[in-house]
Amino acid sequence: MEHTHSFLISRLLSYGIGKKCYWQGPPITVKDVISARGHVPLQPSHETRPYNFSGDRFNPWHIGRVLYFAENPDKISAISIDAVCDGGRMYAVPVCDDGNHRLMGAIIVGMKRIPSTFGGIVDLCEYLDGKTNIRPHADLCL
Repeated sequence: MEHTHSFLISRLLSYGIGKKCYWQGPPITVKDVISARGHVPLQPSHETRPYNFSGDRFNPWHIGRVLYFAENPDKISAISIDAVCDGGRMYAVPVCDDGNHRLMGAIIVGMKRIPSTFGGIVDLCEYLDGKTNIRPHADLCL
């Protein structure tokens, strides 16, 4: 069982995580989701995803998925944050591997923290968790 952390959403946002999400269409922002409230159906299950959709037709499903979590914050489970890996190296830059819909939903309802699993550099984890205020330099790598 993975250890679950409680990451500060403001710190994830400072890296750009959760500000904009890219799926199969144009990027979706929190503002896009808020303006669509009441205009797209909530999507409570990832199993309803229309795999045959592409482009703009796919984004309403993702917006509905984010809105589901904004309307049901008790359903927000841990997201998966990892450190960027490139060329056999791991850098102190977070990336969301799983949970973008949950994170955007948490942002919309004003949550300060989100449960998260983490794989990466300890200094980055401690910063995201709020255990230190020292932001690790992006060039810090393993």
